Amino acid sequence: MFLRLLLLALCLACSGCESIRDILGIGSSSTLWLPAPGEHRRKYNSFDEYRGLAGLRVELTGAVERVFTAEDFPVEPFSVPDDGRVFVGVSLAGGPNIVGSIATGQVAWDLELNKLWTLRFDRAPWPPISYMPMPPGEPAVPCAWRGCREYWRFEIDASARNYEEEALWLALWGSTPCPEGHYCD
Repeated sequence: MFLRLLLLALCLACSGCESIRDILGIGSSSTLWLPAPGEHRRKYNSFDEYRGLAGLRVELTGAVERVFTAEDFPVEPFSVPDDGRVFVGVSLAGGPNIVGSIATGQVAWDLELNKLWTLRFDRAPWPPISYMPMPPGEPAVPCAWRGCREYWRFEIDASARNYEEEALWLALWGSTPCPEGHYCD
């Protein structure tokens, strides 16, 4: 009886809360991580110079409301809702002598229960998920990797590219955490 009264009191006290989860303070089981891109593929992923990602700005809206700039990377995993839609607006500035953005784009994805999300950025000729070269004559399927959800390519203004085929890439992974005591690949 006491437990029922306690839950009723909590519900009334938190009438604006979205769920009992909010009332009891139980957090989401999902996270989002924005790692720094690797330098091993191309040298133009540096957050310290404008020939790289120094002008990167990422704005998350919808189910997640956060803004990150190049100085914030890498962004450690943080809790996100288990459902809803995330909208990502990305822009890349080209330096103090260039007015406006040299690359922009918008993407979105639906959140899911119990997912470890990773959103990676790269300035390269191919997505940050295709590290291994394909054998000659075989089509590239870069999002065939386990956990890969989607990737997006945004054109970089021709005057700001380091080489002809360079683009700004975003790649999204969504994996389920491995249960404790189990081996997951």
